[in-house]
Amino acid sequence: MINPIVLIKKLYQLDDKNPKTLGFDIDEMNDLEQLSQVTLPPLLFHYCLELGKVQALNHSHHTLLPLPFNKTADHLIIAKDNSGEAIWGIHQDDLNTANPPVFVSRNHDTYDKEHIHWLKELPLASFLLAQAIFNGVNGGLKHYAQVFDFIGDTIPVDIVEKLQNPVIGAIEIDTLHQKHERFFQIDDYKTVLMLSFNELNLPNAFYMGGQDTAAFSRVANQLAVAWDTLV
Repeated sequence: MINPIVLIKKLYQLDDKNPKTLGFDIDEMNDLEQLSQVTLPPLLFHYCLELGKVQALNHSHHTLLPLPFNKTADHLIIAKDNSGEAIWGIHQDDLNTANPPVFVSRNHDTYDKEHIHWLKELPLASFLLAQAIFNGVNGGLKHYAQVFDFIGDTIPVDIVEKLQNPVIGAIEIDTLHQKHERFFQIDDYKTVLMLSFNELNLPNAFYMGGQDTAAFSRVANQLAVAWDTLV
C-alpha cells in the first residue's frame, strides 16, 4: 500500500511546514468523530491529523473532507465534486479496514435513496493521492496547466509515449490507473501530470501541476503544448 501522506507532502512541499498548521489535533479529531457519529478508518483519521487543514489540498476544486462527515444509508461521505454531481464514500462495513475501497455515486440526489448507485473507484490510499493531484492541477498547486481536446487536434495521440521518453522522464503512478484516467509524476513528485481519455481511449484532457517553478517550467517548455490555462 502506498503512503499517500508522504507523497502528498512532497508534492505540496509541506515537509518544512509547522505540523500544527496542517492538520487537526487529537482532541479536534475526537470531537469531529463524536459530532459525525462515526469512527473513521485509521488511514483517514491519520490524514486528517496530518493534512486536514490544508485548504489548497482539500478544497481548491473538489471538496475532500466535507466536515462534519455526513452519511447516506450505508456510506460515509468523504468527498464531493465541485459541481455537486458526484460524491465519494466508504461503505459502513469497510470502516474498520486498513485501506477500504472508495465508491463514487453520481445519482446521490435521487428521490428514492434505495436506488442510489455506488461504483467502486480506488482504495482509500490511492484515492487520497489521486484527489490531491486532481485538486493540485486544478489550482491547488502554485503552478498548473490544462488543455482540453474534444475534436482530436490539440493533444497528441501518442502523448503517453512523449511523457515517458527520457527527455521528459515521467513515471506512471500505476496504483492510480483507472479506465479513463492516468497519472504520472516527474522527479519524485516535483511535477505531476494527469490524462483523461474518452470512450475510444483517445486523450481529451491533459493537466500538469507542481510547486517547483524551475521543474514546472522545464516540463512545460519541453512539452510545447498549446495550453488553455498556464499559471
